[in-house]
Amino acid sequence: GYFAVFAFLVHKGRSKDAVLSGSVGFGVQAFAYVATYISAVALVGFGGLAHAYGLQMLLVAAGNVWFGTWAVYRFLAWPTRKWQERLGARTPAQLLGLGHGSPSLTRAMAFVFALFLGVYGSAVIKGAALLLAEILPVPVWALIWLVAIIVGLTFIGGLRGVLYTEAMQGVVMLVGMLMLVGAIFSKVGGPWEGMQALAALPPSDLANNGFVSLSGGERGLFILSLVVVTSIAVWAQPQMMQ
Repeated sequence: GYFAVFAFLVHKGRSKDAVLSGSVGFGVQAFAYVATYISAVALVGFGGLAHAYGLQMLLVAAGNVWFGTWAVYRFLAWPTRKWQERLGARTPAQLLGLGHGSPSLTRAMAFVFALFLGVYGSAVIKGAALLLAEILPVPVWALIWLVAIIVGLTFIGGLRGVLYTEAMQGVVMLVGMLMLVGAIFSKVGGPWEGMQALAALPPSDLANNGFVSLSGGERGLFILSLVVVTSIAVWAQPQMMQ
């Protein structure tokens, strides 16, 4: 089914050549943005944190929605698009370099992007390899190479191809989360019953005000810092804006 949907999307975009950059629908953009922004590392990591901190982790989700997505599209992405068209820039490095009239800035930014996106990409690749290691009898080092090769092959399709594959990933993530939420509600008897069960749990060291309230002191500040880091930090990523 996954490959059938991908084949359909490629066929649908064939008139504009699906392997090149070009206009895509808003739905494809939205799913691709979320799949790029909210990676598998965040889904797995925040799931574990929610087990320890309770419902206060939903503040991170709210920050991602309003600050990391709505504010980005409303105040940053649209002006970036206009300047990109005005300057004829295709990459974030070109956008900054042409905007300041500095070819050396373009080269410097390209180096910075390559360095730090490599660091971030390595964390994502390792996370995927560790997940695969749970279900495949293959050494982790081999799975890291396998995931890295698969990720590298996606760039063959160009920006448009990456958008479609990311959009498909976003759909898979959405379906998976809905299935997980439905399974949890069925186990606890429903959302309201689950909330009551959480509220009845005694406070812990990490959730010192209970599992349905924001923690006090350093624990609460940690949660709020996660909101800032995961929501507002995206404002400094021009590749996401573009």
